[in-house]
Amino acid sequence: MIRTMILMGAATLALAGCLPKKDKAAENAGASDAQQTETDSSALAPSGQGVVIFNCESVIVQAAFDGQDKVVMMVGDQTYQLQSVVSASGAKYETASGVTPAAMLWNKGDEALANIPGHGEMSCQVQGAKMGTPDSASQVPAQTSSVQNTEWQVKTMNDAVPQGVENPLTVRFDDQGRVSGFAGCNRFNGTYELSRDGLVIKPDLAMTRMACLSDEVAQQEAAFTALLTSMTALQMQPDGTVILRNDQGQQIVLHTPPME
Repeated sequence: MIRTMILMGAATLALAGCLPKKDKAAENAGASDAQQTETDSSALAPSGQGVVIFNCESVIVQAAFDGQDKVVMMVGDQTYQLQSVVSASGAKYETASGVTPAAMLWNKGDEALANIPGHGEMSCQVQGAKMGTPDSASQVPAQTSSVQNTEWQVKTMNDAVPQGVENPLTVRFDDQGRVSGFAGCNRFNGTYELSRDGLVIKPDLAMTRMACLSDEVAQQEAAFTALLTSMTALQMQPDGTVILRNDQGQQIVLHTPPME
């Protein structure tokens, strides 16, 4: 069963113990440059238990390191058992020989290359990490740090695309418990809490007082803010979108459109 994991900002990857393995022969004998390339000095190779999250071309990959040269890689509802293999640089993990479907994670510092069944080979960026066991890390949703500090655009509200606005509706969750964004006519800000128990966005949003372009847009803005503050769950999707849901099954889908 996939374990939910705490994720911190990418800066936490500099934690003590998250250092690459050294080639002892190169250390002791001052080996040649060819020998020294056996290990990338920026590679992430956790020496203790920990959890790392990667964004692989908008596919979220979570890797639980057990500190014994093994990794459990989780993509959506799929889990892959990987083991350490020899590599010219970085820290490389693969499924055992003969195991299908084959999967691979090759970590080099804050970047990685992953071979994900159903997706193929993908380039990845580290989004966060925390030392500790997956069990102890399950107190907070895994998606927390990957959702925070991003200007999300509203793709749909209850399957309807926002209409009549010059700029997209947005939502941003920062890492200090603040939520802000653009509702169609006005900007808003308030507070939120995200835990394993769910999402709470406090209803007392502060808003600017700009006039809307039309009554329809004003009504849409009011509906959006009311819907937003009713949300009780947040789920990061494998495709990089975020779904907010309330207890009535209503939802807001957030995304980050690709750069043009």
